[in-house]
Amino acid sequence: MFKKLLLSAGLVAGCFVAETSAQQITALVHSADSCYYNMPATNGVHVWGELSNVNSTYTTTVYWGDGTSDNSPVNNPQSTWGNFSEGHSYTSPGSYTVSVVLLDAANNGLDTSTITVHAFCHTIWGKMYKRNDANCTFDVVDDDQINIPVSIQVRKNNVPYDTFMAYGVYSYTVPSPDMTSEFSFHPLNASPGYNLACPSTSSPYKLRLDTLYIGNNTFDYGYDCGSATGFDMYAYMTGFLRFVNTSYLHMNVGNAACTPTNGIVTLNISPKYVFSSAYPTPTSVSGQTVTWNLNGLHGGNTHYIGVNLTPNGTLTPGDTACNFVSIAPTTGDINLANNSYNFCDSISASYDPNEKHVAPMGDITAGQELTYTINFENLGNDTAFNVHILDTLSTNLDLSSFQLLSSSHPVRTNAMPHNGTQIVRFDFENINLGDKDHPNTNKGFVIYKAKAKASMVAGQKVENTAHIYFDINPAIVTNTVISGIPVPNSVSNITKEDGITIYPNPANDKLFIDNQNGNFNKVTLVNTLGQVMQQVNINKGVNELNINQLSSGLYYIMISGENNVRSMKITKK
Repeated sequence: MFKKLLLSAGLVAGCFVAETSAQQITALVHSADSCYYNMPATNGVHVWGELSNVNSTYTTTVYWGDGTSDNSPVNNPQSTWGNFSEGHSYTSPGSYTVSVVLLDAANNGLDTSTITVHAFCHTIWGKMYKRNDANCTFDVVDDDQINIPVSIQVRKNNVPYDTFMAYGVYSYTVPSPDMTSEFSFHPLNASPGYNLACPSTSSPYKLRLDTLYIGNNTFDYGYDCGSATGFDMYAYMTGFLRFVNTSYLHMNVGNAACTPTNGIVTLNISPKYVFSSAYPTPTSVSGQTVTWNLNGLHGGNTHYIGVNLTPNGTLTPGDTACNFVSIAPTTGDINLANNSYNFCDSISASYDPNEKHVAPMGDITAGQELTYTINFENLGNDTAFNVHILDTLSTNLDLSSFQLLSSSHPVRTNAMPHNGTQIVRFDFENINLGDKDHPNTNKGFVIYKAKAKASMVAGQKVENTAHIYFDINPAIVTNTVISGIPVPNSVSNITKEDGITIYPNPANDKLFIDNQNGNFNKVTLVNTLGQVMQQVNINKGVNELNINQLSSGLYYIMISGENNVRSMKITKK
């Protein structure tokens, strides 16, 4: 997931680093800047990393890029894994290159990695809350964060510069630190019935990057309920499906609007599973259908529903099972697109519930929207107080299309540029996940969506892996999910033995397909993005395919029959 710099026989800030082929500094990250949330008002920057093949005699030296350095011990070496964490206070604002060197007991340099840190404030954070008084100070009488998606436009010197999605709690890092401009933040929309009260639209929050520490950097937005009475029900689901033992479904349901509305949640379980139990207790269970009646749903009280399933007979790893959840009423709902969710996933032979999946799985087309889910579960013997996830988005994803859909607990999301790509960090602060002996409270998830780039071509893939951190423990690395644009099978010239002749090639406006033996019955024409341009049935003998409307370029033509598929490249003039 993390790209690192390995030096062969060189000097790092005066320290000799021997040539090595093994990566021992396997992850290196840092707080976004000197005013990152939960940081004290001391202009501090923190760097922490994950180490492999180490023991308690190893140390690290961190060179801060301003002529100073600190030694740091290896923490919690467990089965040759460990980590380190070190903080530093800069005296002048700016960007600094930090080098970390891993040293053995004899003070020999074994490995090094570098990272750029920013000693000035270019991050904001805050929450969306519903106020219950007339002031603009978040206090005990106000409702805590409301789980409503809000687009916030960032303006640089009052010119639109960027837009990000805030969801209940949020953080945002200015992508390109600029110490001379003024940045302001302008909410563009909110869920039905919510009116922005604090701050007023005429006095937006503003930020300059010319100080080490900005002081109070909490940009909270207070909302009132307006006169609108509409509702916006939503339902999302994820889970972990096993072929033996207990499987789990996790649902987030609610009403994104301000006016409280009663809802009925209906779960249709795959016939491959049988209902076992649920939290909270369902209103009714009838075969594969389970329902819950929930009262007073509004944007501040998202409901979590957990369901346990057992296999219905013998299941095979790799099979797919689909479970469907919906929420009513729908009549009068402002947005029907989020009233239901179909969770389809492979049945797993693995036990590890810390995993990632994508929908749709397998083959995609350029520009297609992908939905990612990261599941995590505390399998330790103590409470996990804080959880954070680092997820490096594929370079074949359109970063501007990223949108958080749902999470099991309030989550702070921050996108951080990294080596030409983007890391999305999900922070579950004070999540207090139960241990392995408390299965109803030890699980969580986050769901987001993003589009594959429209420029993807056949053979390109979207690969994603996440790193999950429970408190200060080493990362748990999820499986890698892969979606991609398929390359037609057997891309080659069709031989005479196939009984098919395609001509001319290159072609101008028509293709002729001579199906001499009648062994094939369908022709599919695909462009290099994997998109189907034409699909027609063919008969024995000569068939004509009109390609006059196609743009010039390379295409794949696939000829399919009852028992085989043949394909070849063609060029449209």
